[in-house]
Amino acid sequence: MSFTAIATRAAAAGLALGATSVRAEDVADFYRGRTLTILVGGTAGASYDLQGRLIARHMARHVPGNPSIVVQNMIGAGGLKMVNFLYGQAPRDGAYLGMIPNTLPALQAVGAPGVAFDAGKLNWIGTINPVTVTMTAWKATGIRSIADVRAREVVAAASARGAITYTIPAMFNALLGTKFRIVTGYEGLSDISLSLERGEAEVAESSVSNWKLTKPDWIRDGKIVMFVQTEPKSAELPGVPTAEELASNDDDRRVIEIVNSGSKLGFPLAGAPGATPERVAALRAAFAATMKDEAFLKEAEASQLDVTPVSGERLAEIVAKVLDAPKRLVDRARPIISP
Repeated sequence: MSFTAIATRAAAAGLALGATSVRAEDVADFYRGRTLTILVGGTAGASYDLQGRLIARHMARHVPGNPSIVVQNMIGAGGLKMVNFLYGQAPRDGAYLGMIPNTLPALQAVGAPGVAFDAGKLNWIGTINPVTVTMTAWKATGIRSIADVRAREVVAAASARGAITYTIPAMFNALLGTKFRIVTGYEGLSDISLSLERGEAEVAESSVSNWKLTKPDWIRDGKIVMFVQTEPKSAELPGVPTAEELASNDDDRRVIEIVNSGSKLGFPLAGAPGATPERVAALRAAFAATMKDEAFLKEAEASQLDVTPVSGERLAEIVAKVLDAPKRLVDRARPIISP
């Protein structure tokens, strides 16, 4: 290679490096002295809130410019109010993120009313871990298996139609022959937990990680029974069947995959659309760095929270697959997700 060619390549590399450095400095300049807001559509103390606050406490030092990060609760319609605000009204510059209810991409896929966002256009940042969804009974009810909730009507507590607390028991009723009477109006997991404790409800949907994070004493003391789960199967529930295993045919299993698609998303963090690619990349990198941060990992361990992160890029792929699901399967999933 000639000296001229080498010099030309070196100059081009230097220009590219310089441009990258300038872009990185632009990101730092934007976030320096700024407040980054994480919106949560659920109540304080519920899993989305707890995970959002955990991320907020540690992620700021990994974002260029080291902004302060605050968490703001915006409760309503199972998180739909918050995501509609994030998509349609929040600044589109990378300063607003949201803990996105993982059922909402499927809600969009079936054309549910009230959806005023496009999940495919959100900037997905990452999730701490995917989740295993369970139907869980208060032990004193005597419910121990799927057979028990097929044999009689059982009261299931839920927040709102379209929320996962409603959708999962509705899916079991439609596809697996259970007899849940779903009672809505509870504001979040803390309210639902009280309904179990008071005997108002007998069962509720929640993830294994949810229970570990919010009610570790209930698990320790055997107050609740997780009697059925969904994929991905939890190693902590080896003898508990999954909905997919209980399905009678392949089409039913595929419908379950659409309805339960949020499990792969976990408790995901995403940003409003419109932020520059450099800011999105910086936020994704900051999230990834947070997942390896010793102080974060120590706090997560103390909260019995498993850390098996999923990248923002992978979350975007999962969402795209949900939104592109075959129509015939979406048509079957619609009355479950959006009754």
